[in-house]
Amino acid sequence: MVPEIGIVAGPFERRAAQVGGVELELLVHSAHSRNVELLAEAVGSAVLDRVEELLADAARLGLPYPYPSLTLVEAPSRLRGYDGAWRMDTTLALPGILLFKEHGFPNARLDTILANLEGRPKKELAQYVEAYFDYDYTDGRLLPGFAKNLLSYQVGVAGNGRAALDFILPELGVNPS
Repeated sequence: MVPEIGIVAGPFERRAAQVGGVELELLVHSAHSRNVELLAEAVGSAVLDRVEELLADAARLGLPYPYPSLTLVEAPSRLRGYDGAWRMDTTLALPGILLFKEHGFPNARLDTILANLEGRPKKELAQYVEAYFDYDYTDGRLLPGFAKNLLSYQVGVAGNGRAALDFILPELGVNPS
């Protein structure tokens, strides 16, 4: 089976960095770049260090990231985020592309959040950023999409119990402990 492909266009501002042999790319609408600047100033490379950790952990577990790049793209709020069927799986994770809605991170009051955390170490702030994306149920959760890139687009299960295993594999990729 060939997974879906994504074609994304818009007046984006692009930020890119090489992380663990993968080109990490962020595409945000030019009107929403304020939070990207605030985050870069507050945490520096600590977020990139954490992404490198995630990639290294996955590789150590035998699941190296399979694509040369990972692109994070801001998507319109009205874009449908859930597929059909019993799982109501996300449509915001494509091979090598993770979409997040504009009403989440791009327009969040990050200035207020960072002001409340002022003076904390950059690594700790990066952990807050990760938690923000992990608990953002407005279609901003990036880790399940990352797990789909590691597992769902690479392997499939056949036979009895297939649906249950297909459901649980990405969860194990997000929370291997």
